[in-house]
Amino acid sequence: MSSSHPVFGTFSRPQIVGSISSLEQLPPAELLSEECDIVEFRLDALLQETSSELNRCMEDIAQHLPVLITARAISEGGAQELSTDQRSALLRKFATHASLFDIEIASMTTMRAIQDELKSQGLLSVLSAHNFQQTPAPSVIRELIGKAELNKADIAKFAVFHNSLADLHSTAHLMQDCFPLPVSVMGMGDLAPVSRVLYAQLGSVLNYGYIGTQATAPGQWPARLLKEALLHSTSLVDEQPS
Repeated sequence: MSSSHPVFGTFSRPQIVGSISSLEQLPPAELLSEECDIVEFRLDALLQETSSELNRCMEDIAQHLPVLITARAISEGGAQELSTDQRSALLRKFATHASLFDIEIASMTTMRAIQDELKSQGLLSVLSAHNFQQTPAPSVIRELIGKAELNKADIAKFAVFHNSLADLHSTAHLMQDCFPLPVSVMGMGDLAPVSRVLYAQLGSVLNYGYIGTQATAPGQWPARLLKEALLHSTSLVDEQPS
């Protein structure tokens, strides 16, 4: 199912999200489109930066690409132990130049107010779940998608750890379901690189890589390489005889 937004239109193709956890790793804003379609600021990992510098970077980037902000819970891969109030305050503080924000599905009971606030400002809501040990059964992921829809998500995002080819096959099969909202799915671990290209081809709307030299999840591609891989795979499909 497609979704639209005035900043970047309809998800007519997979979007590459370049995630950053250090401003030192950022190339010039005008060159970022060579690496990704959306830039994610991992606020939980950027606490060492000054507010003015972060805002300046976001403002510069927002003139070229949409900005996604995240203040990840440590239980789902966050870099710092932050309370829900602290995380809500970070999202509020840096929402000015953002087009999307990400909150965990599990945090919605305590962070609904900030979600409603940011959605009222026109930001897209990405509600996410991360499992760094295993790939949940398809029924569990479907249940989480239902919770994301119930909690007014614009996009449901899932990052799961693949321990076997069976996990890859199970998730690829799940991606062929008809979901009530756009879904972003990615694998982590040794099978992560192939999973991220495959799931993008199967309809994952947001596909994450990293900008610079520091991955923000196990098995993550550099954003530039992921974008090139997807462009190449798409061109190969387009070249197939009808």
